[in-house]
Amino acid sequence: MKARQAYGQSFLTIIIFDHDGNIVSQSYEEIKQIFPRTGWCEQDAVEVWEKCVSVMKGAMGSRIRADDIEAIGITTQRSTNLLWDKKSGKPVYNAIT
Repeated sequence: MKARQAYGQSFLTIIIFDHDGNIVSQSYEEIKQIFPRTGWCEQDAVEVWEKCVSVMKGAMGSRIRADDIEAIGITTQRSTNLLWDKKSGKPVYNAIT
C-alpha cells in the first residue's frame, strides 16, 4: 500500500477488516491543507466531516450494511485543535493542525 501522507497533503482513509484481519474494503480522499503562514497548517473542519462520511460510504459500498459492522476504530492527528459553537454546532474556525 502506498503512503497516504506527504508534505502538503493529508488523506482520510477508511479500511474495513473481517474477523480474521483481512481487508474487505477501503476508501480514501485527500483533505486540503491550508497554510495561512509559514509553519502553520489548518484544515476546514466541515470538509473533514464531509470527507469522513464520503469515505465511509465509499468503503461500505452496496455490499456492506451498517448492521454488519461490529466496531469502529478512529485515530486522529492527535495535535489538531478545533472549537465548535455550542448553539450552531458549526466550527468557529478551521482545525489547527
